[in-house]
Amino acid sequence: FSIVIFWFKDLSFAIILSGTLLIVILNASIFGAMVPFGFKKIDVDPANATGPLIATFNDVVGLLIYFGLMTLALRYTLIGG
Repeated sequence: FSIVIFWFKDLSFAIILSGTLLIVILNASIFGAMVPFGFKKIDVDPANATGPLIATFNDVVGLLIYFGLMTLALRYTLIGG
């Protein structure tokens, strides 16, 4: 947060970036903790199947969250909506 404010001098960007990071980290933690239980329930070895699935899912969801929040922020700050 403070690094973004120091480099870019933009409070709204710092808030959006910090919020995005918080949401992505929480999402990754919850999804990463729940998927092995789901795999164990369907008799799939969680150690082999979890890594690639969680990494791919977290990357895609992280980008969607980031671009979604930035789109909303730009829409309401640049257009004045």
